[in-house]
Amino acid sequence: MAHAAPRFYEELPDAIDINRYDIVIIGDGFTRLPTTADEMVRLPAQLEKALLRTDARTKKRTQATKNYVISHISEPEMMASGMLSRFDEIHAKKADIAVVALGQYDAHYQSDLSILQETLSQLIEALKKEHAYVLLAGSKAPAHLSTGYASGYNATLARVAAKHGVVLLADFLVGVDKKAEAIRIDARLPYPNAKGIAMIADNMAPTIHEMVTHLHSMRRQHLDRYLTLKRERDEAFQRQLREYQRIQGN
Repeated sequence: MAHAAPRFYEELPDAIDINRYDIVIIGDGFTRLPTTADEMVRLPAQLEKALLRTDARTKKRTQATKNYVISHISEPEMMASGMLSRFDEIHAKKADIAVVALGQYDAHYQSDLSILQETLSQLIEALKKEHAYVLLAGSKAPAHLSTGYASGYNATLARVAAKHGVVLLADFLVGVDKKAEAIRIDARLPYPNAKGIAMIADNMAPTIHEMVTHLHSMRRQHLDRYLTLKRERDEAFQRQLREYQRIQGN
């Protein structure tokens, strides 16, 4: 699984929490609910529930429970290119894992695919420079589009993921558009309602959980290496101190 270097440093604090994972979701109207919706049915809360359910099924008794801190940055009526103007806000999240779920809004309006590809590339490269582990959450082209545009859209997301070596989720909306009860009836586009958001969380959770597992293993290795070096330095210092005391005593 391709990945960026984890946000760890050579000099690690002794009390570092290797079980905390900061996740930011970067999306559009297909990942968010109206501002009046309760926080508990929004995507961050639903994704946290889905990840914790996966943890409960897979973790060993000796493993600590993960602490997921999930935030969501989205614009309901904006092409993907508009998200570049919010990168300072994205940067401030210091994400361990960044989920890029953009493109579906562009597809509905058949925007220029070369602009979409360039936008996703810029965003992903900026996130990788921030040492975020990136998931490109793709989606299939809407059914009403021409065959030519649809195939071009689907190929664009796969091409971007391959070019930048990031994890690709083929379709985070799978199943949502097949259920009328998962779609808002008050929106111009087939945006998900609370049930649809819960389905999206379930679609994303397995891939994100794999990424967390991989990142956790890397963190464990880095932390073990740090603790080994620290112990060796402490032992060397104690030997030097004993030698100094011996010399002073003579």
